[in-house]
Amino acid sequence: MNSRKLFLTLFLAVLTAMPLAAQVGLSIKLNRMTYMIYEPVHAFVAIRNDSGRALVFGTNPRLQGFILFDIRDQHNRRVPKKGNAEISVTDLLINAGETKPLFFRLDRFYDLTKPGIYRVKVYISHPQLPNDFESKESIFWVANGSPIWKKTVGLPKLDDNDKSDIESRTYTIRALFDGQTRYYYLVVEDEEHIYGVMRIGKALGQEKIHAEVDMLSRIHILNPISTNVHHHLSFALDGSNTINQYWKNTETIPTLMRDRSGKVFVAGGAPALQGIDYKTLDPKQKNADQLTREFEEAYQLQNPGKNTVPRKNEGLVDLGKSLEN
Repeated sequence: MNSRKLFLTLFLAVLTAMPLAAQVGLSIKLNRMTYMIYEPVHAFVAIRNDSGRALVFGTNPRLQGFILFDIRDQHNRRVPKKGNAEISVTDLLINAGETKPLFFRLDRFYDLTKPGIYRVKVYISHPQLPNDFESKESIFWVANGSPIWKKTVGLPKLDDNDKSDIESRTYTIRALFDGQTRYYYLVVEDEEHIYGVMRIGKALGQEKIHAEVDMLSRIHILNPISTNVHHHLSFALDGSNTINQYWKNTETIPTLMRDRSGKVFVAGGAPALQGIDYKTLDPKQKNADQLTREFEEAYQLQNPGKNTVPRKNEGLVDLGKSLEN
């Protein structure tokens, strides 16, 4: 075959492949690039249907499409799915020309508890499509962070006659760089469980975060969010948030105090006023966790397998971050 015929053959092959390649557009985006270990990993998947007909995902074999992920670690080893963690989307309809947003918590389906760099792609397969389609890959990093404060506490006993051994849990405040920003996390754990991984705020220059534990073993945190305003947070031993307040400087600067009875409170300063001293998110704006939960409920994703490290409380407090950030 001469060079002209070879060129024409290759050209026609490219023309033939183009309509198929353009039938479905697929992309994946993560809500951030750096995650604390055990922190939820949210993925935003967009599917653009250019096939010229509606794509219906159902239980009928002719409609049984699949959305799959390929996650690789830093050694290019495929991260396996957890047991019984099938991603099966039923009643999903993508009309011709429509771009459908989908939201997934990848750590529900894949074990991402090992620190390191990961690469992820998403695939779509459907009997109505002549080919499978894949997205470009996204890269993210899972890290342990740097401990800056740590304290082990005992679980309070409500019954004075209880002679059993006192159980203990550990609070750790860790710092993690996400690009050029340093974030603080609170991790609540014992030797067998992770009870909460909470992103509690940004580091502000040389200002220091403060922590104290009260008589009920609840942790209190006071974190400067500006030169004038401080964020007071408290968490219980199950990782649940019990206090979420803001304080501002006056003639005195707010600080955490513990009295003789073990009560922890903010001394100094005054309560800050929302919209005047500090800004919060638009209440209509949803974070990644809310969007993912709504998607899972709407399309009845099958229940994933248990996490490698069980968690009694997801504990996500994602302050000031949405999926698009």
